Amino acid sequence: MSEEPSWRESFVPGQIQRPRLIFVSFSLYTASLSAGVGAGILIAGLITIHLHWRYIYYISTALIGCCTILIFFTLPETEYRRSAASRNEHKTGEECAVGSKDEAGAEVAYAELGSVPPPKRRTWVQELRIFTGSYTDESVLKLCIRPIVLLALPPVAWATLVMSVTIGFLVAITSNFATAFSTVYGFETYQTGLCFIASLISSLIGVFFGGHLSDMIADYFTKRNNGVREPEMRLPAMVVATITSPLALILYGVGIGKELHWIVPTIGLGLCKCRSRASVGWHETV
Repeated sequence: MSEEPSWRESFVPGQIQRPRLIFVSFSLYTASLSAGVGAGILIAGLITIHLHWRYIYYISTALIGCCTILIFFTLPETEYRRSAASRNEHKTGEECAVGSKDEAGAEVAYAELGSVPPPKRRTWVQELRIFTGSYTDESVLKLCIRPIVLLALPPVAWATLVMSVTIGFLVAITSNFATAFSTVYGFETYQTGLCFIASLISSLIGVFFGGHLSDMIADYFTKRNNGVREPEMRLPAMVVATITSPLALILYGVGIGKELHWIVPTIGLGLCKCRSRASVGWHETV
């Protein structure tokens, strides 16, 4: 007798067919945040060579304004209110998926889920409206309390803790590295910014560890588990971040404190970015 499909089989079919794209995309997303910080610091240092430091904020303001306009015109609201018929059809499809034990039955279930047509697509001008209506009947109080309740779930609490510590260390390092490199090594502002080339390189490396390596390890354990994948199968990939996280902080702290060669804390900066992208990518996908 075959087992009842788990919650992992109830997602959108496209997500089931291309799980690798989802996990790699998460890793690329988190890597872009780290690479953006490193690139921003690098560019800011180069700006100070011939311009006043205030131009860093002038240019940042212009870029943020351009991004705001671009977001307004290119990122529409994708949520819509599902009709009662659509919700009933979704329920019927779920019941069919649970009751079907073979692969053909799963395909029929997905066909039923898509039998109710979505609402008429809005035009591009309509998508530009700031307020497009309400998408839920729940109270505002309930919507505000729900994220707090979610923190009681172990996976959410664990991911929140790891991301908080990771981002906290990044903020602590990036807030004092300029003073540290200037005082210990006598670096100019642009020279300090050039040290963040290490963060750009490590962010790209972190994409592999947080995406492809995690996928390979999960695939290996999935085969050993008769083709059934569990979220915990990605946890062994965290060994890399477990090693590089303390190593990055040690290299940076000891390198600055003992006035070692400037490459030592620079490698610490790179490892710090690499392990943050890998660990955050794993926790978002798990």
